[in-house]
Amino acid sequence: MKQIHFVCYGNVYRSRMAEAYFNSRQISDWTASSSGVHAAEMEIAIAPSAVEVLTENGIFRYASPMWTRSTKEMLETADVVVFLHNIVYEKCLDELAPALQKFYVWSVEDAYPSMMTKEQVEIAAHKAFSEIVDNVNKLLETL
Repeated sequence: MKQIHFVCYGNVYRSRMAEAYFNSRQISDWTASSSGVHAAEMEIAIAPSAVEVLTENGIFRYASPMWTRSTKEMLETADVVVFLHNIVYEKCLDELAPALQKFYVWSVEDAYPSMMTKEQVEIAAHKAFSEIVDNVNKLLETL
């Protein structure tokens, strides 16, 4: 079984949505996991906006139940690593210095609930999910 690993900052939002969407596709011989470079700093298991989007799309059950902090070993053993943003990629390089085999860097923006209205967070979550779906579907064409 091959593994794709999605990485974001806290593993409560973008990477969990990517993991859930990828696993919902049920690609033979592939499974997805996710983590966050600073996941241990998160006070929630998963962002409410991610729960909302995943539930609306009927794929919440494909998301991991709790955040996971990224480790060097996790990144080095995955067949493919996807960083959800360049900032996350740079943090991983600086803090973990993994020897990556095959990786991609996407530009899916994070939502900042403390700096946005509830409506803005919902819009950002749907936009992020749409970008994730598009990027995963393009990635699947190459796998």
